Amino acid sequence: MAKIKAIVYSFIIWFAISGPAASAQPNIPPPAATPITIYTPNGSVVPNTYTVLEMTQAQIATCNNYVASTYPNATILSNASYTYNCHGYAWYMTQGGGTVWIGWTIPGSQAIFWNDGSYTSVSSCKNNGEKVRYSNADHSAVTTGTTDIFQSKWGYLPLMLHNKNYTPYNSTNLIYYIRTPTNTGSSLVCTASNFSINNLPVGSTLSWSSSNPSGLSINASTGVATRVNNYNGQVNISATVSGSCGSVPVPPLTVWVGAPGANIGTLIYPSGSRGIDPVALGPASTYLFQSDYVPQATSFRWLLPSGFSFYSGSTTSSPFITTSATAGSYTLFCAAVNSCGQSWTHSLGITISTGGGCCPAAAVRLSAFPNPASSTMTVTVADSLATGESGALDQPYRLALVDRMGSVAFSTRSDQCTLQIPVNNLPMGIYYLNLVYKEAVVRRQVIISR
Repeated sequence: MAKIKAIVYSFIIWFAISGPAASAQPNIPPPAATPITIYTPNGSVVPNTYTVLEMTQAQIATCNNYVASTYPNATILSNASYTYNCHGYAWYMTQGGGTVWIGWTIPGSQAIFWNDGSYTSVSSCKNNGEKVRYSNADHSAVTTGTTDIFQSKWGYLPLMLHNKNYTPYNSTNLIYYIRTPTNTGSSLVCTASNFSINNLPVGSTLSWSSSNPSGLSINASTGVATRVNNYNGQVNISATVSGSCGSVPVPPLTVWVGAPGANIGTLIYPSGSRGIDPVALGPASTYLFQSDYVPQATSFRWLLPSGFSFYSGSTTSSPFITTSATAGSYTLFCAAVNSCGQSWTHSLGITISTGGGCCPAAAVRLSAFPNPASSTMTVTVADSLATGESGALDQPYRLALVDRMGSVAFSTRSDQCTLQIPVNNLPMGIYYLNLVYKEAVVRRQVIISR
C-alpha cells in the first residue's frame, strides 16, 4: 500500500508542478520504482532518489508526438522516458551519473546539491553545462552556451532543447548554479608554493591576494606565493573569480608559513607545574615534561642539561626526562620542528637540591600506598629530623594531587604524618603528589587504576 501511495503521489506532484500547459499531456501511469543511493560531488546522500521502469514503446511515441505538436519551437533531443526526470538529468546525469529520478515522491530533493556546498548560485551564466533552477516550478535545466537556450527533461516527457521561457514550467524566477570553486595548494609554505582554483568557470579571470603580504606575498595573476621576511605564522589566501558567470565567491584557504609557531610565550614544564620557573625537582628522578601546543609542529627537539637523560619520548611534546643526580641550577631548552625549520619555546630553569638549609630534602620522605590505587590512597610524610610529637611533624606541609595536565584533584595543609586521599571518583591515569615542607620540595608519581 505504501508503495502504491508513493507512485500515486509522484504522479500528482508532476502535474502540480508542470503548469497549465501540462493538463492535456498524455496520462501515463507511473511504473514501479526502486530506491537508489547516489551522492553529490561533496559526498552527501541525495534523498528520495529512485530508479524507475521504462514506459512502453507506444507510450513513448505518444509522449513524443504530444510535445512535438504542443511545443513546435522546441527540439526533442531524446525520447520520452520515465527512467529519469529533470533533476536527475541536470544535477547527476550530466556529471557522468546514470539514469535516476530525483524527488520521486518529495519535491525539492535536489536542494542538497547546493545546500551542501557542491554548487554555488550566481547571478547568471552563459557557459555550457551549468545548472538552472526554476524555483517557482521545481524544475531544473542546463545551460548550452547560447544565451537563454537550455536543455531540460520535462518530467517523463522527452529531453528538450528550448528557450528558457518556452516550457510547461513557470520561468519567472531562475537561479543559476556552478560547481563551487575551491582554493587548492599546500597547507604549509616553506619558501614558495603555487595555488590554483578547482572548478573554475570557463572564461573566468582570477585575482589572488594574501591576508598578510609582508609574510606571504602572492602574484595576483599566477597564484605563486612566496615567503618573505622569514615570516612564521598563519595566512589566508583568497581569490576573486569573475567572468561570464559574474563574480563568484571562493572560500579562502588558510595556510601556515615557515617554522612552527613556538615563541617566548610557549612554555615547557614538568606536568602539573606550568608557569613555575625555576622549578625545583628531585635528583635522579624521572618526570613527564610537556610543551604548550605549537601550531604546525611535527616533532620536538629537547636540549638537555648536563647529567639529564631521556627515559622515553625524546622527539615528542611530552617526553619523560630523568634529572641529574648532582645538585645545582640547570636550564632546559626545547624547539618545535617541521619541514620548514624550527622555532624555540621559552627555556625552563631547573633547581636540584640534595640537602642544606633547615630541612635537607634527603630527610623528607613521601610515600603512597597502594600505588596504583583504586579507591583510597594512604600518603605518608616522614621527616627524620623532626622533634615534634609522634604522628605529627614540626611544621605543617602543603600536599597536592595533580593530573598530567596540571589540574589539582586534591589539596590540603596538614602536619599529620599519615593521611588518606579518596580517589574513587577520579579518572584513571597518571597523577603526581607534590609536597612542600619547610624548604623541601618532593614529588612522587602515582597511578589510579581500576
